[in-house]
Formats: sequence, C-alpha cells, structure tokens
Amino acid sequence: MGVHNVDVAHALAAIVGPTATGKSRVAVEVADHLDAEIVSADAFQVYRGLDIGTAKVAEEEKVAASGRYIRHHLMDIIEPDADFSVAAYQQAALAAFADIRSRGRLPLLVGGSGLYVNAALGRYCFPPQTRDDRVRRELLAEAEARGLAHLYRELAQADPVAAAKIHPHDQKRIIRGLEVYRLTSRPPSSFWGRPEAQPAGPGSSGARQSTCSQTELPVRVAMVGLTWPRPRLYAAIEARVEDMLARGLVAEVQGLLAKGYPVEANAFQALGYKQVTGFLQGRYDFREMVRLIKRDTRRYAKRQLTWFRRDGRVQWLDVSRFDSQAELAAEITAIVSRTLAGNVE
Repeated sequence: MGVHNVDVAHALAAIVGPTATGKSRVAVEVADHLDAEIVSADAFQVYRGLDIGTAKVAEEEKVAASGRYIRHHLMDIIEPDADFSVAAYQQAALAAFADIRSRGRLPLLVGGSGLYVNAALGRYCFPPQTRDDRVRRELLAEAEARGLAHLYRELAQADPVAAAKIHPHDQKRIIRGLEVYRLTSRPPSSFWGRPEAQPAGPGSSGARQSTCSQTELPVRVAMVGLTWPRPRLYAAIEARVEDMLARGLVAEVQGLLAKGYPVEANAFQALGYKQVTGFLQGRYDFREMVRLIKRDTRRYAKRQLTWFRRDGRVQWLDVSRFDSQAELAAEITAIVSRTLAGNVE
C-alpha cells in the first residue's frame, strides 16, 4: 500500500508504549500496509541469544497475514558480553534508516526503550571521545578511596540536571556522567537536547565539542503509542511472564552462562534475565524469582508510560477498544498516513 504523498527520504513512523501491549506483532502488519521495514528500539534485543526474555520476534512471526516477509533491523547484532551504548545505537539506527530509505521504503521504529527512541529521533547529541579507560579507572579508584557519595556530589555540582536523574548509589551512571564531564568540560545533560540546540559549555574546546553531523534526521515523524487500561496491562504482563517461563527462560539464561558470558555483562541487566541469574545464584527461590520479574516488569511499564506521555507527538490508542489485530493495524496505518502526509515538524 505505502504512504501516499510522502517523501520517505525524510519521514519516520514509530510505534511505542509499554511492554506487553503487542507492539511487535501489530507492527508487522502495519509495515506490510505502509511498505515499511522495522527498526527495533529495544535496549536488549540487540544481543544475540536473548530471545525469550526480550520477546524477540521469531523469523516465522516476521511474515504478515498477506504472506509478505517484513525485514527487521537492529536485532541480534552484538554478543551478550559486548558494551552497547545509546550513542552506538543512535549511529546504528541512522544507518538502518538510510538503508531502508535507499530501497524507497519507510522506516518504522518499534519499541519501548525511551532512550533509544529519543536517540533515533535525534534528541540526543553525543560528543566524540567520551570513552576513556584511563579516566574511568581513575574514577573507579576515587570511588574506592573516597566513596561513591564523593563522586555523586562532584557530579551534582558539575551537572545538577543529570544528578537529579541518577540514584546516589548508581555507580555505573555516576562514573559515566563524570567521565563525559572530564573529557568534554561540558555537563552530560547538555548533550540531551536536539543537536541544533546544544550550548557551548564553559571550557569547551574545538576538539572536544560535538560535531552532531546527523544529516539523516527525519523532518516528518508519526508516532503512535499503544496502551491498555492499567488492570489489563498488568494482567497481560503477568501472563507474558508465565509464558516466557513456560517457553524456557531459565534454560535460556543457563545456556548463556554455560557459554562463558559473565553474569556482570550488560545483557544480564535486562528484565527477567537479572532476576533469573539471582535465582540461579541461590539468592532466592523460584517462586520469589517469578514474583520479582512480574513486579519489576509492572514498574517498568509504569515508567515507560510516564516517559512517552511527555511527548506530545505520540497519538495514543487503547488496544482494548479494537476487536482484532487487523483492525488495530488499520487504525495505526491510517494515523501514520495522515500524519506524514499533513504534519511537518
């Protein structure tokens, strides 16, 4: 079908919202209607082997009702023990958009990781040379010698905005924030806005400032958010957790650990994987593990809703009001088509 009267070279569609609302499944049908390809905006589907717990779309699920295969991007691109930052995702997403547009198709961003969605939309501008192992080792040594509270106070003084969003006990993010600050002489939060709105912080030098050469940013964006009434959303979350466990989530984690991936790897911080590793380490029993996965997923869904509701461009749909997935897909397609044809950012 495709989107009429739209230059796909400067357009982007997105389906966002909390976990367990069926984004991935309906996105296949929407992509079929719009002649689109899907770009995952999930922080953990990038990891190979994290399939069940991330609800990764299986190959057979990428086939639309019409029989057409829908190509997916940014899934299974790195190993579970690899580092993968939001900045790296941004560059990968922009490359995927360009690849999709080169075939005359529309990129369809799908997922619930708010940071990744915003990065793909160009809302974050990442400076060059913001990773330095020497600086990181120095900060770790300072945390050991003087305490994490000392580093948190330093970050709060350098960047109150960033510090307000970081828990005082979150060592990883505190050290990352100070690493960026020491390397760029700019508050980390100064890189959160749109590229064209970046301030030149005190002490910045030409070599340290961000180039932000993102020439592929979309000028037309259509964003649809999916949600359920809260009781039904929580029921869907609990049902999905039970299904993941029945399909072998514990065995999946055991298999990854057996391959030698360390439990400290970023991949094992994903919902479900973190709680399963705790169970396998003997920190609690199976019943408690299930309770923790369900509780933490409900909390995550609440945070996702709060995040996306701050974006006025998201047009929300209550999934419970549709009698079928086909009807929901048709409505999303209509919203995207109208928005891209008529509303220019």
